[in-house]
Amino acid sequence: MPRTAPRLGERAALGLLLLVAAGLRIAYLLWYRREVPFLDFPISDSAYYHAWALRVASGEGYGPSPFYMAPLYPWLLGWFYRLVGPHPEWVPLVQLPLGLASLAMVYHLGRRWFGTRAAGTGALLLSFHAPMIFLETKILTETLSVFLLLVTLVLAGRALERPDRPHRFLGTGMALGLASLARPNFLALAMLVGAWALWRALRGRPLAPARSLVLATVAFLLTLAPVTLRNLVVGGDLVLISSNGGIVFAQGNHPDANGVSTILPGFTPRIEEQQQQEIAVASRALGHPARPSESSSWWFRQGLRFAREQPLRFASLWARKVLWTLHGREARDVYNLYQEADLVPLLRLLAVPFPLMLGLALFAAVRRRGSLGDDARLGLLGAVAIVLALVVFSVSFRYRFPATPLLAPFAGQGLWDLRDAATGRRWRPLAAGSLLLALVGSVSAIPYPLPRVTAEAPANLGAAWLARGDLNRAIAFSVRALRLDPDLASAHYNLGLALRRAGDRDRAVRSLQVAVDLAPTDAAAQNDLAVTLDEIGRTAEAVDHYRAALGARPDGRTAYNLALALHALGRREEALEALDQARRLGVTPDPRFVEALTGPSSKPRDDLP
Repeated sequence: MPRTAPRLGERAALGLLLLVAAGLRIAYLLWYRREVPFLDFPISDSAYYHAWALRVASGEGYGPSPFYMAPLYPWLLGWFYRLVGPHPEWVPLVQLPLGLASLAMVYHLGRRWFGTRAAGTGALLLSFHAPMIFLETKILTETLSVFLLLVTLVLAGRALERPDRPHRFLGTGMALGLASLARPNFLALAMLVGAWALWRALRGRPLAPARSLVLATVAFLLTLAPVTLRNLVVGGDLVLISSNGGIVFAQGNHPDANGVSTILPGFTPRIEEQQQQEIAVASRALGHPARPSESSSWWFRQGLRFAREQPLRFASLWARKVLWTLHGREARDVYNLYQEADLVPLLRLLAVPFPLMLGLALFAAVRRRGSLGDDARLGLLGAVAIVLALVVFSVSFRYRFPATPLLAPFAGQGLWDLRDAATGRRWRPLAAGSLLLALVGSVSAIPYPLPRVTAEAPANLGAAWLARGDLNRAIAFSVRALRLDPDLASAHYNLGLALRRAGDRDRAVRSLQVAVDLAPTDAAAQNDLAVTLDEIGRTAEAVDHYRAALGARPDGRTAYNLALALHALGRREEALEALDQARRLGVTPDPRFVEALTGPSSKPRDDLP
């Protein structure tokens, strides 16, 4: 559809829509800050990105290994910290406006594809889709990656409007490359677009002149190239963007998987330790220390072996992933939307569900398939690529969300098509649209494999309140998590730490002991149990857990604590070995301890740190 300048009334309507959307975001942020501690104390993926950004801000960088997760978001976050200081609570002040810009681009795309009615309605539907605002307050890649994906589509529309101007395709390729550096799943879109362009060319109806498509491809690859070269030169391994693809595939494709995103049994939820566990398992299986790319390939093969050895179960699993992708439930992830809606009830007002958006979008796409422009078809391809990634890997609401802004303009048009059919008494399209909505909506009647709020949600809140120093709420949420799942190791761990800080060390030992029984390779849990045992005089038991912690993850402070414990037990030679290990791991020991351990009299001393 040719572009025309928006009229004054249209600009006023868009301004009002954005004003309402901004008001919702401000109200939500103020309420969220009061009731939820995650802005000050990020958890899981957010904590990983935050720590990475701090290293970028300090000039330290990522370190001498390939990127484990996509680098663009934490790199930009690091530059933000360099400008304003390490203030994670300020991140929404950037991401909320970025969300408004995405909303404006959805309107722009809808106006290009269908006209102002569909544009306004689609943007309004998206404004009341809870995951959008929910994710904008989290230190996660989705707000940035969706923004970049929409920028790609806007630029693609301008390029396809004038395919004789190759430079426009340059920006499109760069934007898709940046979006892929924020969310590597968007590589699937690049492959689908390439296949579509080739198919069109073979049919004699090229998407654009060959030189324009080649320029877009070159720009896309050149945007990825610095990351790939950095991984090769600095990290010593050939990794295109990030090396966690294999483990993520294995997590979503194993005999006990149910299709919803989760970690592998026995793995820690802490990302940095998960990478170490992943490489350790792959190294044992391969018989040599595995490079990150080798580890990722090995884990990919484990998922493929499941498909090869149990094809019926594998097919059933993928069918369930399709169902959970279409389902109205916002599948669990690092953060739980339903728990947050209990704490911040404003979220309940944002009640437009994904199946409604999808059903309306499908109706419009089918009904108008003959008149869709190429840029609208690109939007549909983007949504298809995102859904395919969910089925290939696993379903999570934040991985599904990027499809929603692409569907929103179609949903807006679908709603108007239904309205026009009803007022015009055109019963066939009205019946077809109603049936399609009913079919998509009926999937949500299928029992979901998990409750709305799983134990991980209150456990994560307990961990954040613990980091904030609110021991009462840390204990309360950890106990709530254990009521939902008595075998959740992280909840036992958080409860043990909170009890220890509250002075109840005996109960802390019991909780930490359960945590290490459930997750014996969790180095942090082993170490904290050892420290607590040491504090109550059970030093011989503490030694075993210090050693277990070091076996799971070498750490200088743990080795130093082990040396102190062994010295207290009079085991001088073992203490000297542990002290040497602590030094190799970067710890500078207290000179009094060194003197007590190596001097003429090496009797245990009680005044050592």
